[in-house]
Amino acid sequence: MTFPMTDREIFARQTIREQANRPHIFVRKLRRRAGTNDAKPTHDAANISSDTFASTHAAAEFALWAGLTLDTLVTLDWQRMGIKTGQEAQAATTAFVKCYKAWTRENDAKSAWIYGIERANTHDGLGYHSHIALHIPGIPAAPFDGELPPINHRKRFRKWIMEYTLRNFGCHIPRAIRVNMRAHQCSFRHWNAVTYLLKGYDLSALVQTGRATVDGCSIYLGDLIPWPYCNPGPVEVTNRIRVCHDLGPARRAIGAPIGMEHLLPTEPNWQVFRIEGYAHLSQAEFEQISWTRPKAKPFVSSWDDGIRDVRGLYCLDFYRFVTRQEPYDLAPDYAAEHDEWIFHQNAMAGMSQNSSNNLLI
Repeated sequence: MTFPMTDREIFARQTIREQANRPHIFVRKLRRRAGTNDAKPTHDAANISSDTFASTHAAAEFALWAGLTLDTLVTLDWQRMGIKTGQEAQAATTAFVKCYKAWTRENDAKSAWIYGIERANTHDGLGYHSHIALHIPGIPAAPFDGELPPINHRKRFRKWIMEYTLRNFGCHIPRAIRVNMRAHQCSFRHWNAVTYLLKGYDLSALVQTGRATVDGCSIYLGDLIPWPYCNPGPVEVTNRIRVCHDLGPARRAIGAPIGMEHLLPTEPNWQVFRIEGYAHLSQAEFEQISWTRPKAKPFVSSWDDGIRDVRGLYCLDFYRFVTRQEPYDLAPDYAAEHDEWIFHQNAMAGMSQNSSNNLLI
């Protein structure tokens, strides 16, 4: 005995079929928590443009290349903390970022972040909240064989952030802070967190016409983001999405974040070859002279290279998780190139690609 398919089953089959026919975009979307923002766009919604997506994606790709995985997602509910206006929410988010940077300095860690501010429609009215994708060093995936165990930065960070309202507002505020992270760094969760900040996108933004696509259909901004549209609300701030300086265009033009110039190629330091400048130096000072210096090598993101294919914009493991299918139509040389790129990402992050469980935000 057969039963007729429900509307949900019919929609799921249609989505699977369309995803197979258009593997270069995200037809299938990830699920969000129940009770999140309205999925219907409004005229006053602060949706991001394709330019904002391009700059944020470039910063996230640059962070992953440098080993600064932004796989820790922090949500700060400013409405529960008594903050009502957009200027106050932005100032409070900036203050939190400063505290986070101070914490990383105290714990000998490198800081990197991208944040987005939204205005949710709750039972108490419109309330501001911030999503922040942070870099917190994770436990090395390789077995430890040294004399001292590695520092568990993520355990320390969770304890520190759960006491944030007590330190700054004088009391513990329930459900004001939510942290989503795992023990190990993961490029898979990196893209999951960063793209979650971009779920309030412009539905009409065209990124590529049908003349340049393989199926003859135009590609819109929402086709490249794995989350369904979520109305960010009328956010009254200048820049709803912000990126730290280390991941900004100035450092991408150099090719490395501050303090990580060892990732750059080197060239001779011609200034130290002046013999007359060594007369006043001792032997110890002479031996400490740097005969080479870093050479700027601008970082070019996949978006700036003209890629509008999600299999080239994200790691392939993330693509498999979202679409539930293999990138079967990749050319062999294209797939090999990106497998090498993913291996470099995971090597910098210090873990394998298999930590891909429980990604529901």
